[in-house]
Amino acid sequence: MHAALIALALQGAHASPLTPRGPLPSIQSSLTQASEDGGEAEGPKAPGKRRKAPGERKIYFEVNLRGRNMSLPRGVLNIWFTPDDEADARVIEALGEDRARRPDIQGWAYGVELAFKDKRAAGIVWFDWVDSGMGEGYFDDPDNEPLDGDYIVPAPNLGILMFGVDYAYEVPFVKLEKTKGAFGLGLTVGAGIGLGLLVGQHQQWEETENNTPSYELYLAGEDPNSLKELPGVYPIIDFNLGLKFNFADRAHLRLEGGLHTLLYYGAAFGLSF
Repeated sequence: MHAALIALALQGAHASPLTPRGPLPSIQSSLTQASEDGGEAEGPKAPGKRRKAPGERKIYFEVNLRGRNMSLPRGVLNIWFTPDDEADARVIEALGEDRARRPDIQGWAYGVELAFKDKRAAGIVWFDWVDSGMGEGYFDDPDNEPLDGDYIVPAPNLGILMFGVDYAYEVPFVKLEKTKGAFGLGLTVGAGIGLGLLVGQHQQWEETENNTPSYELYLAGEDPNSLKELPGVYPIIDFNLGLKFNFADRAHLRLEGGLHTLLYYGAAFGLSF
């Protein structure tokens, strides 16, 4: 009897060999396909992740040259100084229309940027030289005595050396892949901080103790009699908004405006690599 049971068991095993169940066939086929392709099998693709294309760069570098026109709105200066339309007639008669009115606080900034970026975000290290365009003129505080103001003549080399870091993010309007890599357009927004170091000073005349107005001392050729100096260090605060034109993912032009401690508008041009 035992011999008959063993014979039946062997006969059943020969007739019905064990076969893999469940997901094993798909795993085996994946391994087989991977072996044929000369690589390892890939697992299921995570949802929402895009596979990196061969040769696609993850980190980009940019070198940019930029120029900005910077200015302080005249309305802001009216907080501390007499508005232009309230200039005293005696001062205008002595100095003339141009020098009697407060000069604009403005200048041009020329700089260079080095950016480290991925597809959208960028960290930027920048350096600027701000060439002061402020002219000489009469500054009077807003009181009832128009002849106690100061006359100021900036030095020819007056300017500010600036450096700092910004963060920027690009929102694409026209993607490069939609134009076969020829052209792209995006909105850039950013912010940052920096430091400014004053270069040069100014000459300044102020009213004397016997009430001689500052502009009379200046017109008489007297030496400057004020000991006031401009601060040597300035904090820099950046808020930037602009349009970025991308040409074949190699060159770009950025038109922008915002706050660079003063209000500004300008442009930057550079190369990507």
